[in-house]
Amino acid sequence: MASKKHTSSTEFGHFHFSVASPEDNLEIIALMKRNPIHMEMDYIMDRRDDFFKVQKILPGSKVLIARNKNTGQLVGCLSLLKLEGMVAGENIVCQYVTDLVRDKMEHSGLLMKKLLNYTFENHFDTDFIFGLINAENKRARIFSTSDVLHYPGAVTTRFHYFELVPLAIQSIANKYTFRHPANQDELQKALDHINQYYQDHLLYRRLDLPMVSKMFTELPDFSLQNIVMLYEADVLKGAMIHYNPSRVVSLILAKMDKQSKILLGVIRFIHRLTGLLFSPPLEGEHIKTLQIRYLAGAGTIQDMLLRYANNFAYRQKLHSISLLLDQRDTLHPRNAVVYKYKSLMYAAYKPSFEPKAGLFAERPVFFDITYS
Repeated sequence: MASKKHTSSTEFGHFHFSVASPEDNLEIIALMKRNPIHMEMDYIMDRRDDFFKVQKILPGSKVLIARNKNTGQLVGCLSLLKLEGMVAGENIVCQYVTDLVRDKMEHSGLLMKKLLNYTFENHFDTDFIFGLINAENKRARIFSTSDVLHYPGAVTTRFHYFELVPLAIQSIANKYTFRHPANQDELQKALDHINQYYQDHLLYRRLDLPMVSKMFTELPDFSLQNIVMLYEADVLKGAMIHYNPSRVVSLILAKMDKQSKILLGVIRFIHRLTGLLFSPPLEGEHIKTLQIRYLAGAGTIQDMLLRYANNFAYRQKLHSISLLLDQRDTLHPRNAVVYKYKSLMYAAYKPSFEPKAGLFAERPVFFDITYS
């Protein structure tokens, strides 16, 4: 949705808005910890000791904050990540709004709207901006379309967010073998396969050797071992890139719904009694997850890649396997316990992007879960 004209301001009432600096790091981390994300289960986003780690990986990204002018207290923040991707055959730069947090002790209903408007007027320097909102979060959905916002959002894409629980080893047919790239030629072959699979997805940024080399350098614990190639009779059939983001960001399980508490309690009891299954996290503990960033395979090939990911996560004693897919992309996991959430992309754009906006209704969209 295009913008309306408004005046820009770094202040509103007793709030002051600015770009965060490393000196704000500990205060932002504390703000996140005391204000959980409310979904079907409540989570705390834990950026470990450096809230800016993701922003450092994505040039041009920043954190915007709101302070109470009278007390100096940090009362709100958001992250504005800068991403690259393809739309209509053209490489574009877009911005992703995430980490929106208002301190629960700050009761002004206009605070986050004003922080967003500060963002739009001072830092929206691309043609397309978006955020992801859980479909069950009605307050956030209404908020995103408010006329008070300089750029009211509209739903452009619907995603499914999956959490697969690796309860046991899954069988894999003997005719399939898995390898990691052993050299640059094999790495290029894997990247070519992934690029071909996602070539029709909007916002997909083609993988190349310099981009992946940058990941090796800047993403902690990311290496060739995270790139998996599936072969059948020495023919490459599928490829996957996974990542354990625990050194960058992880979720703390703040509060479980009643049904999940009972289910995970039963699994934990069976694990303690028999050693089977796994030990789920308790409230207050980190959720150890394996993110599937790229999954290039359909049908049986996709099934085998997911089985590989399940077995890897099970052996590493991880709690879940996470995926974020456009709802037009199919996924049929074999896991006995699967959490599936609907996530909506709310987007706004400048007039120059309008000719491209209609494509989002026609084609699937890619988003790298590591930055979600």
